Amino acid sequence: MLYNRAVDRMLMVTVPAVLFVYASTRPIVRLRADMPPRFADVSKTAGVAQRKAEQRLAETYWNCALTFIQWKYSYGSPLPDHPPDEFRIRVAMPAVPGPSNAKAPQEPDAGLNGGGLAGSDPDGVEAAGAAARLRRKRPPPDPVEDSRLRYWRRLQELWVSPEAWQRSREWNTEWMTGPVTEAVEWSEDYVRNWTGTR
Repeated sequence: MLYNRAVDRMLMVTVPAVLFVYASTRPIVRLRADMPPRFADVSKTAGVAQRKAEQRLAETYWNCALTFIQWKYSYGSPLPDHPPDEFRIRVAMPAVPGPSNAKAPQEPDAGLNGGGLAGSDPDGVEAAGAAARLRRKRPPPDPVEDSRLRYWRRLQELWVSPEAWQRSREWNTEWMTGPVTEAVEWSEDYVRNWTGTR
């Protein structure tokens, strides 16, 4: 009889404690802090300097995903086709001589079309003028935006892969404090409404 009481007392303490710990720890899935090797878009033919630069760029985009993207989109949920504004890094790109230094091509005069006869274009002056206008309208490619889109595609590929994620458990007593907080807020609102004060 004494043995049964000791076991009962131990169970009365142990079972609620185990249930409390189980309910207070929840499984979480987070992106790995260390970047998966296949996230880096490094060409096998690239030189050493280019590989290092690409590795740094990949790590910077991975840190951006760790800091912003994993909190916005959960594991297993599809990422949008276009990268959100948060998936952006600040990179100082080297100055590349562009069209501002180059002399703008001259447009031919529409009235002087080759031989001066309307409708004839023996030297292709009008076609050359149209091509020059198209070149001026098309902006030069932006290497920062290109790398952003390229690494967004790579993140989309890795997002559903288990190798990019780690599972753990986190202490969280919201299941207990959440209802208490809601009950307090409800009672405060009820008293305000009942007394007519706001």
